[in-house]
Amino acid sequence: MHRQTRDASPEGFTYEFRDVDLIDGEKKAVAARATPKKQRHRFCPAWLRDGDGIDDQGWKPFSMTTPVLLSLALLSLLIAAGIETLAQRSAARGGLALSPTQDDIPAAAMFAYQYVPNVAAAVYSLVWNWVDLDVKRMQPWFELSRPEGARGEDSLLLDYPVEFLAFVPLRAARKRHWPVFLSGTIMMLVFWVITPLQSAILGTGIAHRTSYMSVVNRSQLISPTDQSLTMNAEIIVTGYSLGWLNQTYPHFMTPEYALLPFFVDLDPAPDPSEANWTATTIKLSTELSCWPALVSKSIISNTFDFYDGGSCNASIGVTSSSGDKYIIDSVGFFGNAYGRYELRSSTCPKTPDTIHETLLIWATRTAANSTAIPVYNLTSLFCRSHYYKQEVEVTVNAKTKAPVPGSIRAVAERQPLTADEFNSTAFELLIATGQPDGAELHLDRDKPYASVVEQNPRIRDYGVAVPTSPMTGLALAGLNLSAEALADPKTLEWAFNRATKYVFSAAVSHILANTTDFSDRAAKSTYPLSGIVVSRAFSAAVEALLLTTGILTIALLWLCRKAPCHLRANPNSISRLSAIFRNSPGVVGAFRKLDNYDGKSLYDIFRHDRFRLAEVKTGDGHALCLEHSKSGEDDIKERMPTMSEPHYDPIRPFALTRTAGSMFVVLMLSALAVIIWLKSSEKLHNGLSRPSESFEVLQLLENYIPTAFATLVEPFWVLLNRLLCVMQPFQDLWVGKAKPSRTIDTTYSAIPPQLAIWRAFKAGHFVLVIVCVTTLVANLLGIGLGALFNENIVATPYSHEFRPLLIPQFSNDSITAWQKSHGYLNTGEYQDHTMLAMANLSAGTPLPPWVSPEYFFLPHELSDGRSRLATDIFTLQTRGFGANFNCTALGSRSVSAGEEKSRPPLNLTCPDPFVYAIQTMMDGVRSSWQDGSTAMQLCEPIYIDWGRPDLRCDLSYIFGWGRSNAASKANGSADISAAVCTPVLETATFNVTVDVKGNVRSYDRVTAIQSHLEFPNGDELAQQLILQANKYLRCTRQVWRNDTLAESWMPYLMTLTIGNRDFLNGNTTLPDPAAMIPSAQDVYRRTFAILLGVSQQSLFLHPEANATVTGLRITQESRIFLEKSALIITLTVLTINVLVSILFYARTTAFVLPRMPTSIGSILAYIAPSRVVAATGSGRFQRQNRTFSFGRYQGVDGLVHVGIELDPHVVPVHPKTIGASSRGTSGLWGRLRRRKNTNTATTSWL
Repeated sequence: MHRQTRDASPEGFTYEFRDVDLIDGEKKAVAARATPKKQRHRFCPAWLRDGDGIDDQGWKPFSMTTPVLLSLALLSLLIAAGIETLAQRSAARGGLALSPTQDDIPAAAMFAYQYVPNVAAAVYSLVWNWVDLDVKRMQPWFELSRPEGARGEDSLLLDYPVEFLAFVPLRAARKRHWPVFLSGTIMMLVFWVITPLQSAILGTGIAHRTSYMSVVNRSQLISPTDQSLTMNAEIIVTGYSLGWLNQTYPHFMTPEYALLPFFVDLDPAPDPSEANWTATTIKLSTELSCWPALVSKSIISNTFDFYDGGSCNASIGVTSSSGDKYIIDSVGFFGNAYGRYELRSSTCPKTPDTIHETLLIWATRTAANSTAIPVYNLTSLFCRSHYYKQEVEVTVNAKTKAPVPGSIRAVAERQPLTADEFNSTAFELLIATGQPDGAELHLDRDKPYASVVEQNPRIRDYGVAVPTSPMTGLALAGLNLSAEALADPKTLEWAFNRATKYVFSAAVSHILANTTDFSDRAAKSTYPLSGIVVSRAFSAAVEALLLTTGILTIALLWLCRKAPCHLRANPNSISRLSAIFRNSPGVVGAFRKLDNYDGKSLYDIFRHDRFRLAEVKTGDGHALCLEHSKSGEDDIKERMPTMSEPHYDPIRPFALTRTAGSMFVVLMLSALAVIIWLKSSEKLHNGLSRPSESFEVLQLLENYIPTAFATLVEPFWVLLNRLLCVMQPFQDLWVGKAKPSRTIDTTYSAIPPQLAIWRAFKAGHFVLVIVCVTTLVANLLGIGLGALFNENIVATPYSHEFRPLLIPQFSNDSITAWQKSHGYLNTGEYQDHTMLAMANLSAGTPLPPWVSPEYFFLPHELSDGRSRLATDIFTLQTRGFGANFNCTALGSRSVSAGEEKSRPPLNLTCPDPFVYAIQTMMDGVRSSWQDGSTAMQLCEPIYIDWGRPDLRCDLSYIFGWGRSNAASKANGSADISAAVCTPVLETATFNVTVDVKGNVRSYDRVTAIQSHLEFPNGDELAQQLILQANKYLRCTRQVWRNDTLAESWMPYLMTLTIGNRDFLNGNTTLPDPAAMIPSAQDVYRRTFAILLGVSQQSLFLHPEANATVTGLRITQESRIFLEKSALIITLTVLTINVLVSILFYARTTAFVLPRMPTSIGSILAYIAPSRVVAATGSGRFQRQNRTFSFGRYQGVDGLVHVGIELDPHVVPVHPKTIGASSRGTSGLWGRLRRRKNTNTATTSWL
């Protein structure tokens, strides 16, 4: 027996449920129940097959079964867990796939970062699209399967699958259709939130990795005894370079303190990266503590007594010339021959406190009294030096070894640095006098250290009287204050305290020695790596959404299992629906006269009627049927016609109109234009500017919005695809004589429309195949756009206005003022430019702004009021000046001291250069003869004074090298080689690139070099410059020596360029002049360019007008680039969209349907009056041999209807017979189409 139950409802329904086959009735159902279960086990389970599965719970799509929905819920949770794992790993490591630079990130990782999330999202959304479609199309059957049935608006007239995605959850919630509400909500989250957001989860960025390593060497202070030997003038010269010349500080040293260096082995940081080392070390520092001196006038003129309040009362002279405005001096306790004053005296005895005292004096002369004795305003301080050590943890740059600001952390308390550790006495004597103790007894030193460093020209710029102590100049160095500001005791103390600190750092760097005897070897390296960074905000958002999706999926699973369903097969075709309608005469009768009604009319008529899916007993057994119970609202039903109306307005879905197509094509063309424009702009400007610096904002703009745009394009194709799937069978029916396999048996509605490719291909619906493929390809748009925009750091140029600060001209007055400014010298030699050259060649100190090793370039003001970065560089066109040192090798020869001197002839011409060199050097043989192998260096202008201003022999510069040994000295002979050089001022226009400080990065000459200066007396003034430069580089002591000391600037700087002192060593072979010329040229050109640079304000004239020059500001920026592969994908997909859209909408469209066949009721009204429903029997009209058409026909009720009918009972409907509104073409295209035979309807679609 089959199961049969009955129940009665208030509406008068009798509910009867039987297990019957949908088509063949109860016989098959009974047979199926009688068949043993083991015979129903097949390779493909019943619930996987499309149709005839038997299930005691009713048929439901596979996508709504427990395995699928539970798997989707678990998949959502697993994806969320995977994202959280990546986020945690990214947070812990700073990023994923970390590499030295972004270009070094593995290609597989970059591909996964750019494409895998988008591909995964596309597949995930496609699966949910299938589930959502099945839930929506099954909801009417769930409602109909309820015991009480459902109203028409909630069942037969539902068309969720074709509704706009955003409206479905709202409508479903109002109707309390909770499965649709949940699936629609999930679909919205997946499609419009999760899919775009997931593309913003990953981005590229910089992460900092920390790795541990070992310290292999540490530096420590040498013994105080050795320190006294090491603390020499080099320290003061280094301090001068630090303070005045902006020299880079020695490793581990800062202006405030010094660190004992440490060195590591096997730094794990990759070479290209900027790593930082962190370790513990000792911090050394010094401080001055000052207090006011008690001042009284001494009986000695211009002398004052300064009392420290203890045991020291020093008498110090305070004098200045009438042209000097200020006196600033520093007097230490100890002194030597290089110092002017010292505190040590009978009134200031040596005590443990006084030996570390320094007297600071600031004074200015105010007036003179009647006795002509000047009156001074005085500020005086006694200061005592204190030295400290402290164990600290510090981070230093691995390349520069410079401490990172703010990185010091104290490990222990600060302690005094004792005399057993640091020789403070030697240090204080050095900074007080400029030379170490006993320096006056050892005069043989290299040129830079032979005398106290020259600071007088710089000190004079402050209006301070010279001579003064070296510390005065070092205190003024880099001071952005006037000398008058130092009248304040606190400012005076701060200035000298500052100078003491950075000179102390210079001193520490000279008194270190490495050791491996230590225990603390721990260190760590922190270095930047480029990698793939997971956004915590977006990952958390997507995880929460996926978790929500998983929970909603579980709820959907529960609702799907709970929902009643009496179906025994998939109702996914017109023929399968007709099997149910055939057993429902009441419902068929109600819909029979509504064949040409529009959808709204059907809705208004049946919205309140109740319908129920039940079983009915037939001659062959039991079958499913629909039962109908009318509502009490008869006002609408009374207006129902007694027969079908011959005319109606056909439905015109907006998505199928050319208006919609035109709008879509314009949108796609606009997208193409925008992307092409962005690409051209990227090419033109070397990338696109970042609209924001926020990582999250950039992810939104670069990933979320493009992906969101793609998710808006795809729904349009899905809608178009779905409409075409619905309409395609009707198109074939309208054409006429259509086979069931192409029309009423098609099952397009059972799967997502874009997956109907194979079914459409088998049915010969090739337009539908193209649309399905295009809809699938639309998924690639999201993949391409999601990976389209990437960032990289590039140099970006911007137009920039520069204001010239000087003009390429100087005058007699400027040359004279410049030469005069060099007159206040202790040593008699101006050496700022040579000191700068030494710092540049020895310590890598940058050359002065706008100076290169060959040229000085006229400076320009870089700032134009706009913000700029420290890494910016500027390119502009400006004039450069330099000196071409044209040299010629004169060869070598052996000469004797008795060789007759050759005097210049009396025709008043310059002497032969080689003869001049021989004469000069052989004069030195007699005056400076020494034992052993000796050498001599000659470098000077050829100077012969004939009283002829036009005869400038000193424009030529002679070089000579001599060798003599014991054997040759016996007969007074020597080997001499020489070269002669003629320096010439040259100028040209250059494209110069400088940094924000004006340091020259590169330059390219754009005009020919010229030596003639095109302004009054230009060539004569150029000669004066050359003569002065020659004078500064002449050898001051030309003697034969048996050591390798360089007592003049030219040979000393040549030792730095060559890298050794062999050419000064008497034990080596005689230098080849040709081999020495490049070094000499380098030194001369470099020093001449620096000389112009440091003297620019005195030499060159200033512009009168605010002229500007246009150039470029080049800044390092993170720019946005369009990734090539993603760009190809995006452009290809957009192009396909445009082409398919044009082909699709260019076809003639005939609209003949009165309503869209998207609901059960709409389809029922099309077939209710026809023989398709009226026929009985299991032969199914032998329908494989019958054809069907859509048109007008005489139904089984004898009236004329519009719908689907068996041939030959159908008269095709022509659009002209139902009004002009149905004509889908107009204009020229329409006229051309109407000229064709109307029988070519097979090329049209609905």
